[in-house]
Amino acid sequence: MENIPHFQQWLRPAPERHVPLTHNFYEQFLRKNPGYNESMETPSAPSTPNTSTGSAPSTKTSTNKSTAESSVTSKLVKEIMESNKQLIEAAAMQRRNQLSFDEEEFNRNHEASRKRK
Repeated sequence: MENIPHFQQWLRPAPERHVPLTHNFYEQFLRKNPGYNESMETPSAPSTPNTSTGSAPSTKTSTNKSTAESSVTSKLVKEIMESNKQLIEAAAMQRRNQLSFDEEEFNRNHEASRKRK
């Protein structure tokens, strides 16, 4: 049955099926950008708990770990915001300058139309 071509399509994963994202998918995405800063990368964490010890981690340890992870995350967010601050300000100034130019052009056109009357 495996050698019949009709069933071969069922023996391979479908190419249109989506692949689930990893826990650090955003880092892989950011690495492709030219302004990527490697120092802002988070350490990779295991997706499953370590079962070799035979016991689950205590709630106190997991609480401390989640607090540490949230502080690392907030630190990363602050660093990313600081590194992108210049880009955000430049984009805002470009938009502001563009609006100022349009406003000046509007005023000139309005004054010209008033002079014609």
